Amino acid sequence: MGTVGSRSITFKAPDHAYLDRGCVLARPPCPPSGYTWGGATRPSAGVLAALIGGVTRSGTIIGLLRTTRLARPRNAERTDGAIAKGAALSVSGGTLTTTAGAGTLLAGKVTVRTTGSPRVSVTSCWARGTRHSVTTSTYGTVPPGALTTSLVARTRLTGTISGGTSGFGSFGRTTVR
Repeated sequence: MGTVGSRSITFKAPDHAYLDRGCVLARPPCPPSGYTWGGATRPSAGVLAALIGGVTRSGTIIGLLRTTRLARPRNAERTDGAIAKGAALSVSGGTLTTTAGAGTLLAGKVTVRTTGSPRVSVTSCWARGTRHSVTTSTYGTVPPGALTTSLVARTRLTGTISGGTSGFGSFGRTTVR
């Protein structure tokens, strides 16, 4: 039980809530230009791996998250993950491949292959009081792109993190002008 503004709320199963009170920025900041990607492997034996990556202001990142269903309590899950900078990225047409950097927590690569034309959207953003145009080309939404991966994470806390080797994914290219 809790309050939001002047209203009282009570949680029932499932015990989560999403709140929004017109949370749209009047002048959204500009994102970095570059690529982002994501996908998931096919679930197997209660394990699903999510793969993420993209270009940030400090370099290219790659990440692996593994979610495992737990026997108890009911509907419980555990998520282990690792994210590392220094990934190599290559894009050719509708295919994106990213490879974990040497000496990071991650080893291996992820490839997303898509068919068809990208979905293109144009929005606005602001940097230092000036309006800019943001063009985003998204590949692999309909039909979903095919994802293959050999990505494995090795951490001291959780040991080896891996998931399936195939699934679905998409990627996008953002250009700010």
